[in-house]
Amino acid sequence: MCHRLRYSSPDELIAEVLSFLQVKPLMLLKCMSKSWNTLISEPTFVKLHLNRSARNTDLAFVSSLRSLLSTC
Repeated sequence: MCHRLRYSSPDELIAEVLSFLQVKPLMLLKCMSKSWNTLISEPTFVKLHLNRSARNTDLAFVSSLRSLLSTC
């Protein structure tokens, strides 16, 4: 059975996709546009990403959130 996910805005879909990326590509994407920087810096996105990262068994460690978000 096919389940379709519904998003109320394109930003929600983008956030969902970006939340699966590792931190380094996310920090590079923050520098691509103001809207992506804002999206990636939002507390709701950070929480979503951290929750997904915590479930990733390949994750060696999680650095300080503040230092990760201040690369741009």
